[in-house]
Amino acid sequence: MQLVELPGDHSEAERAQLADGEEDVYELADLVLPPGRSKDRRFALRDDDGRLVASAGILTARVAVEQRAFPVVGIGGVIVTRSRRGQGLFRRVMEPALAAARREGPDFALLFCLRKNAFLYEKLGFATLPHPVTSTGIVIPLDTMWLALRPGAQWPPGPVTLLGPMF
Repeated sequence: MQLVELPGDHSEAERAQLADGEEDVYELADLVLPPGRSKDRRFALRDDDGRLVASAGILTARVAVEQRAFPVVGIGGVIVTRSRRGQGLFRRVMEPALAAARREGPDFALLFCLRKNAFLYEKLGFATLPHPVTSTGIVIPLDTMWLALRPGAQWPPGPVTLLGPMF
């Protein structure tokens, strides 16, 4: 298995490989979400036959808490193809994504996930924000989790506004 770093979003063929026949792979079809945006970079695992089996994307975004705006590294598009779940591939794509996030410069990483998946991110040190997050006037109906990328960084209290499209 090979770890690769790829620019931008997945092609349709790559998406099909990762979805592996699942129609709603992220389980978001029933949710009203604000518009999304492309990832800047993706960290993916290719099986020995060249097929993508796991991926995590990162991008730089801006948020505002109260009147303070600051950059974050957004984590998104995290997926392990269904036939390979439970084999440790989640950590194998998240660790290099987080290492790259630390080199990006912002103090925090931020991601959105279904509550049932929060425990996976908690194992990597993420914590759930207690306040709602809005983007383009829509409250994001997912858990929002943050991780300090710098020693001593603490997420500020208060409602969060994502300044731009969701990731």
